[in-house]
Formats: sequence, C-alpha cells, structure tokens
Amino acid sequence: MSQLGRLHRVATNPATQFINALAQNASEYLGLTIGELGILAKGRVVHVALRTVENKDWEIYFFATAANNTGLPSTNKYLGRCAFVVADGKQIAGAGLFLYDKTCDVPIHDEGGASKVHMVLVNRGTLTTAGADRIGVELHIDPTHGD
Repeated sequence: MSQLGRLHRVATNPATQFINALAQNASEYLGLTIGELGILAKGRVVHVALRTVENKDWEIYFFATAANNTGLPSTNKYLGRCAFVVADGKQIAGAGLFLYDKTCDVPIHDEGGASKVHMVLVNRGTLTTAGADRIGVELHIDPTHGD
C-alpha cells in the first residue's frame, strides 16, 4: 500500500549498468527492477539525479515496456523523459563527478508486469568512454497511484 508523500529511491548499479561506450545520439536500455511498487510498477518519477564522470548532454526516456523505441505508434509505449544539458552538470570545487538533478513529472507503469522501470539513457554529446562506475542514475518515485 502506498503512503502519501513517501518517495521510493531506486538506483542503478554503476558497476554493472550503463557501462557501454555511447556514441553521440546513441542509447542504452535498462529495465530497472522496482518490486516495492508492485507488479505494474505504477507511480510518478518526480526527481532524477545523475552522476557521471563525463560532462555531457543526457536524456533519460521512460517507456511502459522493454520493447521501447519502436517505429510504430501502436507499439511505442513512450511515457516521458528528463533532459540534462552540459550546463546542468556541476562539480564540487571543480573536481570529482559531474552532478545533475532534475525535477520532473513522468507517470510510469510496466505493461509487461515485470516490476520494472523501462528507461533509455541517450548521450547527446560526443563519444563516452566505456567502463564500470562511470554513470549512476537515481530515481525518486512517488508511488501514490490510487491504491
């Protein structure tokens, strides 16, 4: 049962997820398991925090299924996106990771019943470097969806 005002924190594992090199405008899919929101993974992404080694323009797209960016409106289950530009990435005292955060309001649900947030990370900048522990994404999800 959801509780009003309670946000669920769901994060990627930077050691094993989003570790591939991404060319400009290339993307990588991740089905992030969030069982605590129920089998349909219903809720609203209200905040996204992004931590990266490289300062780029990034976009995170949300879909209702793993078959995400299809070429047909009847099968493309796009739900919304959060976008970050280079100017959004800030370092503390000019060192360390680039930190981004964005308030957004994207209703999400999993039509496949796998308790996942289906998201696609897109690099809008130049080629990224491959490797573990280079990109971390944290979602804050409001699970209040009428139950």
